Amino acid sequence: MDNKKIAVFNEYINPHTKLSDFIINLTGITQDVVDHGKELNDIKDDFISFYGDLPLVGHYINGFDIKFLIANNLVIKNVATIDTLPLARKLDLENAKLPTVKNFLGINNNSHDSLDDCYTTNALYQFAKENF
Repeated sequence: MDNKKIAVFNEYINPHTKLSDFIINLTGITQDVVDHGKELNDIKDDFISFYGDLPLVGHYINGFDIKFLIANNLVIKNVATIDTLPLARKLDLENAKLPTVKNFLGINNNSHDSLDDCYTTNALYQFAKENF
C-alpha cells in the first residue's frame, strides 16, 4: 500500500444517556448528535467488515480502546493492534497525548473527535515509519 486513504468508517453511537458538560466541551460532540446516532448493534457487522483482517492502529489502543471493543464484541478474536503511544514517547515531547503530538506534527484538527484523532494517529504512525 502507498499510505493513501482508501475508506473511512465514522459513526456516532447513541449512548442512551445524557452527556456531561465536560464531555461536550472536551469533544465538541453535542447531545443532539449522539441522540440521533445509531445503535451499537446496528453497526457491529459493518465495523468488523471495515477493518477485516487488518491490524487496528490507535493511540493507547491496548490500554483503552481494545478493551471497549472487546467488551462490545466489536473485534474478532486475536485482532492485531499497533499502539502509537510508545511512538509518541520517542518524540521527547512535554507529554505523549494526541493534542501534543498533533501540535508537534503541525496538524490543525479537533482533538478528542474520533475521526480527527484517527487522522492524527495515522500522521504519527506515518511519521514514525519514516523517522524511527
